[in-house]
Amino acid sequence: MAAVNVVDGVKYGFVLLGYFIAVFVVGGVLFGIGLAVSAGGTEGNSIGFVLVGGLLALIGGLVINAGLFGVLYKIVADGVKRGIETASEPAMSAEPSEPGEPTTRDDRR
Repeated sequence: MAAVNVVDGVKYGFVLLGYFIAVFVVGGVLFGIGLAVSAGGTEGNSIGFVLVGGLLALIGGLVINAGLFGVLYKIVADGVKRGIETASEPAMSAEPSEPGEPTTRDDRR
């Protein structure tokens, strides 16, 4: 199992935090505008404001939802990439073995 460096983990966390903030700001603004437009339409007889506002709110919610699924996909893809890179590196043993000394339990039989 490969250990993750603390500094790399914190850097990755801040990158994801920035992505979360961007997704929630864009989606939240669209959602808020949609709610404001639809609330303004309920005072009059215009059903158009309610429909446009509802559509904007729906799009804002979808942006947030798609962003969350995008983060999930990125985390899994980055983990797989890191695993493949780690698996392709040669294994480093903690102690070098002496010539003629068995290296595993099966070799001692």
